[in-house]
Amino acid sequence: MLDYLKATGADPKESIDAISIAMYYGGKAATGEAGTESYSVDQIINDMRGEMDHQLAQRKAMVELAKRFGLPGGVCAYESGPDIGGGRKSNIANRIRAVRDPRQAELFKRNLSDCFWNLGGNLAMQFTLAGPYSRFGAWGLTDDIAKPDRNGLFGAARELVGTGK
Repeated sequence: MLDYLKATGADPKESIDAISIAMYYGGKAATGEAGTESYSVDQIINDMRGEMDHQLAQRKAMVELAKRFGLPGGVCAYESGPDIGGGRKSNIANRIRAVRDPRQAELFKRNLSDCFWNLGGNLAMQFTLAGPYSRFGAWGLTDDIAKPDRNGLFGAARELVGTGK
């Protein structure tokens, strides 16, 4: 799109403020793909970490693209967080346990800090505050608004925005 605008004589930075990407991290184990039916919580978390590492080059490339075209808003993330969706029923208990695992807080913070903001990323959005965790995903910072700290995501978000409470 940016090349098209430039090729047609338009200045992309006059028409587009930013590039926006999704920053979910999951991996094959987290989405229950074939061959991962018996993965442990540890294996799922390691797969999530590996997926995040895999995405680093793509995210760096997007930041460079936004810089090359002089987009004032740079790169934004319209959604972010752990991805255990896909609708598969296989190993759903461990996939949900992986999101509730205390180590998820560090993954969540790393995804935003080290793997986005420190690369030059701009605004990052969380899809939803709370929602049920199921085979279709774990999109909220918590799955129980009455117990926001049921997992580490809510606390990690607090730390990232600077309240720490």
